[in-house]
Amino acid sequence: ELARRLDGDGRLGASFFFNRSVPEAASVAKFFPTLANQLANSQPALSQIIADFSQEHLKKGTSQQIEYEARNHLLETLRSACATGPHQPVFLVIDALDECEQRTDINEILKLLCDCVDVEGFPLKIFITSRPQDFETVLVEKLGQKSVEIISLDQKGQGLIDNESDVAYFLQHE
Repeated sequence: ELARRLDGDGRLGASFFFNRSVPEAASVAKFFPTLANQLANSQPALSQIIADFSQEHLKKGTSQQIEYEARNHLLETLRSACATGPHQPVFLVIDALDECEQRTDINEILKLLCDCVDVEGFPLKIFITSRPQDFETVLVEKLGQKSVEIISLDQKGQGLIDNESDVAYFLQHE
């Protein structure tokens, strides 16, 4: 629901839905390349920058550590984009992060996404959904308490059952 609304407003940069039952959607291997590809398609100002960094990245091989995937596909792209002038806020929507099959990579994903949010001059916003996990510590350590807002819909006492109701509740009340 949120991704659809942001897309309709032209503010969705990219989205990724982790899903354990779909191998390509459960792996971190396609996470940063997918985000970069969608950003290139949704944000014309980033398209050539992403293409250039992706070409350089692929010269070193198609299967690289997640740290290099993030740096080459997103982080350096956002840093370079700052030189092209001011940008409107761009949103990334990461759904079902807890469905990532490489559980040890979840904290690394969060740290790398925080690095992208920290790029001065590029207003990147990230919306993450997950079942309750201990992600707050990683986020607060990297971004500080003022930059992170954890909203647990389970604790709202609303008895929400499905994801669609969760997102609708969030959009109406937060």
